[in-house]
Amino acid sequence: MTFKPNQNQFDAFGFRGQDTDRPTGDTRAHGTVPQSTLGALIDNVDVTVETYIGETPLSIADLNALRPGSVVPLEASLSDLVELRVNGVTIAHGELVAVGDKFGVRITAIAP
Repeated sequence: MTFKPNQNQFDAFGFRGQDTDRPTGDTRAHGTVPQSTLGALIDNVDVTVETYIGETPLSIADLNALRPGSVVPLEASLSDLVELRVNGVTIAHGELVAVGDKFGVRITAIAP
């Protein structure tokens, strides 16, 4: 999956800094990277995309009672959209789909 962050997501991941506010001329003397080069470098960085389905509160007693075969119901319905996250930041919403014998997410909206 190719991920191109919008400006808000770019800021949330900590990529924005003084470098992006400077002119795109040769700034190597200042120890910074021109914006065009920074974008090209970031395009090649791998990130882990997580899928968030839902949550549920459990007591410690309920946690201690979990065994193989236990089912933990989530506070999400089967028709609810899931979130795709990078570093805890929601980047998109989608619906779970089957891709062969695996799960996938069909993107329905890109986060603002």
